[in-house]
Amino acid sequence: MYLRNIKTYLVELGHFCKTKPIAADLFSLEETENLSKGSRALMATPPYKLTIGFDEKKALPFLEFVEKLYQEYSGSVSIWTPLTNTCGTYELKSVFDFNFGFEFDVHEDGIVGLLTRDLSDYLLLDFFVNDSDQKVLEVEIFGENWKKASYPVDLQAGR
Repeated sequence: MYLRNIKTYLVELGHFCKTKPIAADLFSLEETENLSKGSRALMATPPYKLTIGFDEKKALPFLEFVEKLYQEYSGSVSIWTPLTNTCGTYELKSVFDFNFGFEFDVHEDGIVGLLTRDLSDYLLLDFFVNDSDQKVLEVEIFGENWKKASYPVDLQAGR
């Protein structure tokens, strides 16, 4: 599975990273599995959810939201996509190294996550076309630190 997917995975990661990822920088599959196991309890907690228009992630309120995420946790984060368990986790120095300006059609699953290195927080970005035929971004935050990073409620789609 690894050899069949690694090129696709690196291209996919390239859309989400501000620097070009290389295979040598990926965590081993064993390390990836350990991170996944370590985060299971975190994923069982109720998330904070918000939904915005997909393009709103490039606007100032969302960029300020990302700044708040960084203030709550400035350490390294790993990127999770559907191919991560097959190819390995890729770690960024901080949430600022994640490219929130990624394009809508970056991959067909429309999902990417960021897990803090200390396994205290997880940010899930789910992007899709809703029933009104609008491109939206649903953000789910698991853990206590990043939940403190509030987003203006009146700017959330559908509110």
